[in-house]
Amino acid sequence: MGDIAAMWRILPLTQEDRALITEVARKMVGSEDRVAAAWAESYKTHLQRPEDKIIPQSVFTGQVELFLTSLSGGDFDSYFNRISEKGLELARSRAPYEHLILSFHLYEDAVAPYLQKLFPDSFAKVISVLDHLYHNIIGIMARAYFDELERERVKLVSILAHDLRIPLTAIMLNSEGLLKNKFPPSRQAEVSEQIWRAGKSMAELIESMLEYGKLKSRKTVLDLKNIDIVSIAKEAVEFMMAEAAQKRITLTINELPHERWGELPHIVTMVDQKLIRRAILNYLSNAIKHAKSNVSLQVSDSGDSVVLSVQDDGHGISKDLLQAVFDDYFVIPDRRAGTGLGLPSVRMIVELHNGKCGVESERGRGSRFYFILPKLERLSNQPS
Repeated sequence: MGDIAAMWRILPLTQEDRALITEVARKMVGSEDRVAAAWAESYKTHLQRPEDKIIPQSVFTGQVELFLTSLSGGDFDSYFNRISEKGLELARSRAPYEHLILSFHLYEDAVAPYLQKLFPDSFAKVISVLDHLYHNIIGIMARAYFDELERERVKLVSILAHDLRIPLTAIMLNSEGLLKNKFPPSRQAEVSEQIWRAGKSMAELIESMLEYGKLKSRKTVLDLKNIDIVSIAKEAVEFMMAEAAQKRITLTINELPHERWGELPHIVTMVDQKLIRRAILNYLSNAIKHAKSNVSLQVSDSGDSVVLSVQDDGHGISKDLLQAVFDDYFVIPDRRAGTGLGLPSVRMIVELHNGKCGVESERGRGSRFYFILPKLERLSNQPS
């Protein structure tokens, strides 16, 4: 996070500046809700796009308390630590900093009438010092943001290097064995298949990394079309059947075996077919890794939404870990190593569709991963 002294060197505040900011903060205590209401209205008018989610006024109130009135006690060190933590939070959500700066200008507009009444003779000085403070805030947030980006880059590179090493080693050793005739003819087909599987594993890992990176950077543009989500589920399950068969795992959809999938209903909704297929595949791949003998995919139409879930009969997940399973890089401690990118990718795909995902599990009773998508007939901005 960096030390406090380093933070202060962004644009150092003098003792006089700090004293004035503390005085402003003390006099503003009690006005948070009114300032927040004005800020929220200005934000809605100037920055919010029609497709953006409405931000509750409580969020603006919290920001007013964080960015100004929390300094009423004069504790600048704790204040800037909280700002740095906020920068880390924004880094995780990839909030655009240009938007943040514009939002600060709107905040100054919202607070100005109160400051003009409280400091009629030194209003210009107060605004100047607060501008100085806000430059520090933006600088500290940006520093935290880019520090977090660098940590994530290093983490991704480490994961990629670690997870590619195992299949790459298998390819090199088996290839060398084939080249030097170390394997009898009866084993050559088996060794060739092992090489192919190791290469496939590497390709899937790289694809997973690229997909995660694209989703995380918010560069994904949805290709929304009216699609039968049951047909997407069928494709995904059929793709995984060979892997499941190798591990002697039975796959069903709505408790029906493959030969009865013609009986499944059609559930049409507007989704990005490629992304939803990827989300289902991530759920299925995860379930097959941990199942003992059965994986069941369920698709249902609840009227205004579609619910898709994947249930396995594996060891389950302890309750204290359930809140973390969709976090970036999270891997259950007692399981086989993985990248920790599959479930976060599902989370981001589902959120892009304005849906939500979750998990239900108990130790010894398997896990049920699900997502819920709003059921749409057409895009709201398209003509009937």
